[in-house]
Amino acid sequence: MSSNPNNNETAQQRRERLLLAQAERQRIRDEETARQEAEFAAEMERLEEEAAWEEEQKRLAEERRIKEEKRIAEERRIAEAKVAEERRIAEEKRVNEERLAERRKNEEIRLAEVRRREEERAAEEAAAEAEENQERSYAYAKLVEENKKEKEKAAKELAKQTKHILAAKQRQVDVVITPQPSGSKKTSFKSKSVISDDSEDAGVEVEVKE
Repeated sequence: MSSNPNNNETAQQRRERLLLAQAERQRIRDEETARQEAEFAAEMERLEEEAAWEEEQKRLAEERRIKEEKRIAEERRIAEAKVAEERRIAEEKRVNEERLAERRKNEEIRLAEVRRREEERAAEEAAAEAEENQERSYAYAKLVEENKKEKEKAAKELAKQTKHILAAKQRQVDVVITPQPSGSKKTSFKSKSVISDDSEDAGVEVEVKE
């Protein structure tokens, strides 16, 4: 008949064996708990890291979104500023062209007025010169006419004098000598023209002293 070892154990030995088994089970449970806790801690750390990574990604995405919005806003601002500048330049160009056209128009009007005044002045000067020339021509013609009359008068006078001279050469002369108390002689010449029609009888007395 085989013997049971448990039958040979004392109560003390059974208590020690039970305590050891209990301690072993507790150790196993502690190790399992520690492993689970470690796994839980690792999982929590992983989850926290994932959450942190996701948060970082969200932050980076938000930064990129803000940056992109700023870039788009800046591009829009630049485009609007460019359009506004182009409009300003176009408006300034239009205003300058209008002012230039207005200045050209005014200058053309001024030049036309200057030309008109110059033409009027030239016409007035030409009319005045023509009138002056006409007056000069009239004065010259009058002077020529007066000179002609003077020449005709001088010619008539010369002809008259010539007739007198010729008549004097052909006159008959009578000489009468009359004694004078002072001892001088007075000779009287009396001649009568035989040629001149418009001459009168002339008497010339010549006094000769002795």
